[in-house]
Amino acid sequence: MYENFWGLREQPFGTTPDPAFLYFSPQHEEAFARIRYAIHSRKGLAMLTGVVGTGKTTLCRGVIGQLTNAKAAVILNPKNTPVQMLKDITYEFGFEHIPFYKRDVVAILRKFALDQLEIGNTLIIVMDEAQLLARNCLEEIRLLTNWETNKEKLYTVLLIGQPELEVRLRRIPQLNQRVVIRARLASLGEKETIDYVMHRLRIAGSPLFPFTPDSLADIYRYSAGIPRLINMICDMCLLEGYIRRTKKLDISIVQDVVKDLGGVLEDAKIQ
Repeated sequence: MYENFWGLREQPFGTTPDPAFLYFSPQHEEAFARIRYAIHSRKGLAMLTGVVGTGKTTLCRGVIGQLTNAKAAVILNPKNTPVQMLKDITYEFGFEHIPFYKRDVVAILRKFALDQLEIGNTLIIVMDEAQLLARNCLEEIRLLTNWETNKEKLYTVLLIGQPELEVRLRRIPQLNQRVVIRARLASLGEKETIDYVMHRLRIAGSPLFPFTPDSLADIYRYSAGIPRLINMICDMCLLEGYIRRTKKLDISIVQDVVKDLGGVLEDAKIQ
């Protein structure tokens, strides 16, 4: 709606996990390297945690997007039975006709993994919102990490979740001990928040930087450095600038936007 007014190729502050906009703060660089290493080295089980809105899904999609000879099954709905979870994984790997019985599903996944290993492909299972997985599903994931040849694992399972995922795994030592690679994301600092805003505007093709220094300070304060909240505020600021026909986004605009988003921002921080 406002792209032409700002001279943008696309909206810079979308809420979908688009890896094209992935911002590399030092902690993101470290997490990216850890997850990439886990997949590349077929480590079996890795975990990425962070509070809501810190960019975990975006980072993982960025890692997977850079890999060659890799196939990923991304499971977005973790609230399932173990059998349905295995069926979802099978479907995400491209199988349309899924058997009814678990043993047949397992047989398909094992044969698929061995066939892919033979041609040099790496298989990744991404469990998003993994803190919501039932105990018996986590046990099924532990069993998946047993699938291996003499030299390497057949699947790399990546658990993505909020910090309580770490707490849950500590209660299951037999699974927790198998997490070879761990990475964490936290909120951004004030300078990182400014760099993040500049980065996304640049990727979207912005010919100018409309935010004033005091408005950026307020964006950081109200968002607590959480990328999802930064996006929400900045997106609405661009819209407000378009409506007011001004290309200077000062503190008054930020405060008006925050007032409108007040309840949404508080709910997001609670999550």
